[in-house]
Amino acid sequence: MPTTDSFATPIAASEPEWLAGLRHPAVRDLACLLFSEPPWHMADAIDPVRLQGPDAVSRLRSLDRAPGCLERWLSASPSNRLGRYAEHLLAFWFDTSSHSRLAARNVQVRRGNGMTIGEFDFLLWLDGEPWHLELACKFYLKLGESPLECVGASLGDGMQLKTLAMKRQLALPTLPEGARALPDGFAGCRSAARLVGGLFAGAGGGDPEGTLGGWWRQGAESLPCRGAAARWVILDRSRWLSPWRGGQAASLDAGELAARLQGADRVAMVAEIMEDNGTWREVSRGFVVPEGWPDAKRLAELYGRSGPRP
Repeated sequence: MPTTDSFATPIAASEPEWLAGLRHPAVRDLACLLFSEPPWHMADAIDPVRLQGPDAVSRLRSLDRAPGCLERWLSASPSNRLGRYAEHLLAFWFDTSSHSRLAARNVQVRRGNGMTIGEFDFLLWLDGEPWHLELACKFYLKLGESPLECVGASLGDGMQLKTLAMKRQLALPTLPEGARALPDGFAGCRSAARLVGGLFAGAGGGDPEGTLGGWWRQGAESLPCRGAAARWVILDRSRWLSPWRGGQAASLDAGELAARLQGADRVAMVAEIMEDNGTWREVSRGFVVPEGWPDAKRLAELYGRSGPRP
């Protein structure tokens, strides 16, 4: 069963000011994209303040009270891919903000033979200045302390591999093929990355990093627990962006969680939730991995694609 640790900090105080009070899941996700700290350092990361614009907190609160326009925007381009969903959220913000204007998004860059060599996530004007912005939403499990040892749950990518890929994407405007794909006025535009997500530490791995960081454990019998009254939610991938908030009906007690995950052959992300004035809020999150994870062969292949250890 989960092991109980003391929980002294009030739950409401654990949410940052920009998130506190927001209830609508998509608005909370949008706030996360605009305000959360990046899960790891990258020299080309943009200052989130540049994306927020004036009065961002009050705008988010107004949107939370009347989210119909955001819901219609998302329903026009539905996607079950976390990255695409995040892109749609940011596109909405850029399209409705006074300080930004979206020129183009998802613009493919091709060679003369038609082969795609990359894609611009966003080409936009920020306060009148042309920018090329790349977005990455990544949640990595830490197997060690080097970037090479921070890997995705599926072992399909990792921090070091993603960083290299992002640097290639950010260099696209400097290539002849990329320059030809830019809209008018974007020659010499600035390029930057927006990183969102978290790092998850194994037992004894120290404090996790990133706004949405946490822990990972093998099996559901020894999960860290912040309080005896805690319950659990298994998070769909579409709910990975912002801390969970909702009602008790969707939750499980520790025994139900263990039974649900017993024998699972896939990695699952779970959130520990506690009640706070009638609302259940996330107080920690983590990955529960099956026995035998990570697969040694797939991990070796990933390390081989990621290059030498730093």
